[in-house]
Amino acid sequence: MPDIHHRACSMCEAICGLEVETEGQTIKAIRSDPQNPFSRGYMCVKGAAMRDIHHDPDRLRKPLRRTRGGGWSEISYEEAIRETADRLGAVREKFGPSAIGVYLGNPNVHALGMSLFGALFLKALGTRSIYSANSQDTNARLLTSFLLYGAYGALPVPDVDRTDYFLMLGANPAASNGSIMTAPDLHRRLREVSERGGKVVVIDPRRTETAMEVLKRGGEHHFVRPGGDGWLVAAMLRTLWKDGAWKTELLDEITDGGWHVIPELLEPFTPEAVAPKVGIDADTIRRIAREYAAAPSAVAYGRVGISLVPFATLTHWFVELMNIVTGNFDREGGLMFPEYPIDPGTQLGGLSSPNYGKWRSRINGLPKVSGELPCSTLADEIETPGEGQHHALITIAGNPILSAPNGKRLSEAFEKLDFMVSIDIYRNETTRHADIILPGVFAFERNHMDIIFGNLSVRNYVQWSPKVFEPGPEQREEWVIFDDLCRAMGLELVPHGLRDLINGSSAGDEPITPERMVDVLVRTGTYGEQFGANPDGLTLDKIKQSPHGIDLGPMRPGGRARKVRLPDNRIRVAHEVLVGDVARMREALHE
Repeated sequence: MPDIHHRACSMCEAICGLEVETEGQTIKAIRSDPQNPFSRGYMCVKGAAMRDIHHDPDRLRKPLRRTRGGGWSEISYEEAIRETADRLGAVREKFGPSAIGVYLGNPNVHALGMSLFGALFLKALGTRSIYSANSQDTNARLLTSFLLYGAYGALPVPDVDRTDYFLMLGANPAASNGSIMTAPDLHRRLREVSERGGKVVVIDPRRTETAMEVLKRGGEHHFVRPGGDGWLVAAMLRTLWKDGAWKTELLDEITDGGWHVIPELLEPFTPEAVAPKVGIDADTIRRIAREYAAAPSAVAYGRVGISLVPFATLTHWFVELMNIVTGNFDREGGLMFPEYPIDPGTQLGGLSSPNYGKWRSRINGLPKVSGELPCSTLADEIETPGEGQHHALITIAGNPILSAPNGKRLSEAFEKLDFMVSIDIYRNETTRHADIILPGVFAFERNHMDIIFGNLSVRNYVQWSPKVFEPGPEQREEWVIFDDLCRAMGLELVPHGLRDLINGSSAGDEPITPERMVDVLVRTGTYGEQFGANPDGLTLDKIKQSPHGIDLGPMRPGGRARKVRLPDNRIRVAHEVLVGDVARMREALHE
């Protein structure tokens, strides 16, 4: 008889509920879970594709060592750990910890062990040479949050399920199911906006899947010239200021008062002035701005399309201001902060970067964002001699040669490293340069509870996903690889303070695992039972008792007090970094 397992999809941000039908060691089918309260029977092709990945004969299940002739030989896990630790240790001892570069790919945030133990591994190594996929699609959004709210992880999302007017720029959630907006079945959610009498307006250079869906429902799609979004939103903000539509009393209450400098900054960006740059006429710009301000509730949202342009951070700032100045920030139907049982930014704040620009690339001076250097500097940092040159590289579930700028040059640079190790389940364009490949596991071979995308979700929801299969004898979960490498290098993965906290909270001295960490984080989180102080609160065991997940209700106002990490929780609405960059945008308006 087949077995049925209920899990959340861990292939994308939507975390849709799945039913996995197995027989023995075989996945017979993957279907959507109609009882999941969040995705409500929806699943896209990514969930179905997980079966093919799990059974893919090309997926690595044993460690590999690259041979002198460019081939590969299988080695034992113990031998791979020993050689990797010896060679990384030699580089670390000779050149210092930052001579080891680390690249983190997207799957790191889709695995509980990597999400929790990845930062611990980097701290144990002591390297400042950290890179990730963020610099290819997200840094402008992250930096905007840091400058306005004081934390990279303070990421408010659209309350799409209750908004009356949804203004979307450079985003295609009908294809992505949301990005920094966890929302399965966006088709249905966008349809429901129009069904309740609301409106969706898409600004995009391309007739996207989202634009086509919106047009069917009486919404609008306006073609914008690529990179013109910043001027467009600046003109909308200026229009609303001239109309007297800014909620100035509210701005005095929720911001640090810096908003007074913004109207003058916007003065050159009249709808007539920006229209030739953006490809949308002045009357339409004014109309959209006024409709937005007049709606009972409205939300502006921008994503990857506005993150990859010359004025990306300014554009994200202006989009955020559309919500803040019109009173649509931290309110139903507007831009809100989710409330998940675990808040890594608060509970694990010591593991995140609290600064911007403190550390910069030694080659071109580009600043770190969220504790990471931009991938565009990685080849330079490998090839340029001097203190801080990268002599070794660790890639973890990432393929920067395929996804980062100038992959050909990166490929050449990787061959100049003294040593490279990849923790990955495939040989690909990047891992083929590694000296050692350590295979991790795939989704069905690990327990999982999302701690990242629940904090970006349009509705508060949590689910525990138990493993379906045991890993093969030469595979290890990635957090176990981190732990074994640290032990072999004489480093400590879990520092004493955190170890004592977890052991003290759970009355034991057992090995620290992702499951034990999650239990403590849930108990001490917003909904937690606080170790007996709130008996009706959540524990991990209670979450496990609901295999389809637990609906914790819609987002609630009050997120500013929880998430803004600045004095009196006031938004730093006009940071000098942003204000100082407006001149560049003003000059480009006349080019």
